[in-house]
Amino acid sequence: MVALQKFLRSFTREPDAQSGEEIRVILLSETPFVDVSTTALIPEDDAEKLARVAPEDSFKSQLPLLGRAYTVSPEALAGGGHRVIDLRGLNAAEVQAHQDRHAEEDESGPPAWLGIFFDLAWTTTFSNLTSNTQLTTISTLLSYTVFFILAWWLWAAQVTYDSKYFRNDWFHRAMLLVQLTIFGSLAAFTKDFNPFSARVNPKNSPMEDYVKDQYARKSMLGISGLFASTRVFLIISYARVLYYLPTRNATARAQRRRLILQVITYITSCLMFAMAYVVVKYDLEQSAIWARLFLWVSGVGVEVVSYLIVPNVDARLLANVDTMGERLSSLTSIILGEGLNSLAGTLVLSASAIGFDSKSGGVAASATVVITFAFLLYFDGFKRRTPSTRHRSKLNVALHFPLHLSIIVLLEAMKNGLIYSSIWGIITGFADRLSHPKHGETDEEAMFAAFRNVGVDFNQTMYDGLTAIRGANKTAPDDILDWNEIVNKAFAQLFLNVFERFDIASDDMKANFTGYIRAVGGAARTDNLTEDRFTPEPYLEASVHDVQASAIWILLSGAVFLGCLGVITLVNNWVPKHRYVWGSVLSRWTMAGTLALLSLLGTNRVNWQKLQDQAMLGAIVAIAFIVQFGVDHLVIGIASKRQKYWRRMGSQSSML
Repeated sequence: MVALQKFLRSFTREPDAQSGEEIRVILLSETPFVDVSTTALIPEDDAEKLARVAPEDSFKSQLPLLGRAYTVSPEALAGGGHRVIDLRGLNAAEVQAHQDRHAEEDESGPPAWLGIFFDLAWTTTFSNLTSNTQLTTISTLLSYTVFFILAWWLWAAQVTYDSKYFRNDWFHRAMLLVQLTIFGSLAAFTKDFNPFSARVNPKNSPMEDYVKDQYARKSMLGISGLFASTRVFLIISYARVLYYLPTRNATARAQRRRLILQVITYITSCLMFAMAYVVVKYDLEQSAIWARLFLWVSGVGVEVVSYLIVPNVDARLLANVDTMGERLSSLTSIILGEGLNSLAGTLVLSASAIGFDSKSGGVAASATVVITFAFLLYFDGFKRRTPSTRHRSKLNVALHFPLHLSIIVLLEAMKNGLIYSSIWGIITGFADRLSHPKHGETDEEAMFAAFRNVGVDFNQTMYDGLTAIRGANKTAPDDILDWNEIVNKAFAQLFLNVFERFDIASDDMKANFTGYIRAVGGAARTDNLTEDRFTPEPYLEASVHDVQASAIWILLSGAVFLGCLGVITLVNNWVPKHRYVWGSVLSRWTMAGTLALLSLLGTNRVNWQKLQDQAMLGAIVAIAFIVQFGVDHLVIGIASKRQKYWRRMGSQSSML
């Protein structure tokens, strides 16, 4: 009864002190800076020295909640809003510790869902590229790299702003809508992305390619225009930060100069992307390709150079704590997860087809091991400390670009390896079913069953062939049906079904095989598969070659991943405090060099083909990752024992 009374009273009860913490009015716009009227700041170089001498974790637990140095003004408590806290008398490390704790308690800072929201939006855009464009040839790798440079830096630039200046106000909520719209629109322009295509004027294209070339041109326009738009909104955002910059601080002039340089940088890159849009719009010659690429790369390059050399606004002035390191880790997890999802889709297609054998299963198992130990190598070991100083933090961000690109290329290449193994597994399974009739079956029934397993109705193929012959010659007798022609067309349909199943049939292959199947007589009537005479074979070999071409990247991208991990470990420790950090770094570089050297096996075509046929390339990378993980933890184990030894020796010497 008491519970019912409380429930009924809640309909008319006013909010009290206990429920007040659940209520927060969203402001139209809120400053990203703390009140620095009573804050004494020391130079940033001295702050970095103090941070090294007195690490943040060493004093966090020792600081009082309130005390001599932490004074809350009565006006702030009475009027609400931000607390004005006297930070005088604290060193740089203590000031940073207070701001870290304050940021965790402050609901107006970046919400936890912001990182997930933006990272998933970015992943959706890039996963559209990987699903709509097969990573096979050098050309597609270059296309991937161009798009990845644009999309990855778009993410990095926006997250750099969000982690520093985002406030949970209506201005930034509106910006979230803008970001989602831009990323959603960008995903629409990823189908068969090829910035190097020479067909810049669809009106000069063959009729059958007009729609595709028209879409490609719209993609170049859309990407240029969308990137120019993002820069406009970043200019507005940084100009707003400049407006809120406190003027009573002694370093206000230096902070203003830094923000102005940021605004100038984004104005410059915005103009470059806008010029790229104009080039695509009005220049219909092939020279426009390189002009557009130059403007794209220059726009990103200007921003990257500015990011690396222009100092940040003093972090002690900001209400937010820089979470870029955590965001990079989250994006790494999402990229690995997206790669796993892509491999899982291919595995489903492979497992549901006839001929799923131990080789295909081995490739899938190798990919699973690679993804698992990529997670462990990235998150374990000596890497975990996120750098706090401005130079190392920026270098850490820059190093994640090749790291993320190597992950994507590695997983896409392994997916192609799974496709290659699956295709030959299907063909081998078909041949085995064809040549080994089951008990009581005739050879003809075994053949019909073998074709049925790959989605080809042989009876329907025979009927369609006879209908086509009679359509061409209505007086032709039934016995004019050529058995060799029907068999060749059935095999052509088999290959077409298999390649379309894994979405690797090129437009040329589809057109050639379709014409081969529909033609009455022609090459299908005279071809002989037993004598290796099959007219569409060049198109078949070209598609298989495209899938095999990416095999070399399995070893190379694995090497780049391990090499980047070694450099990141070194950057995050900067000058290593002990030799065991060097042991981890050098072992990762050694393993990276080993994988790079193993890629030289590709110079011997026979041995390289054997490695692909035996599905060993992914296994080599998986073994390398497992061994490296073992070496890392062996080094950590030895370091731990030595640390305990020196602690024991230190305690014994103190007793003496």
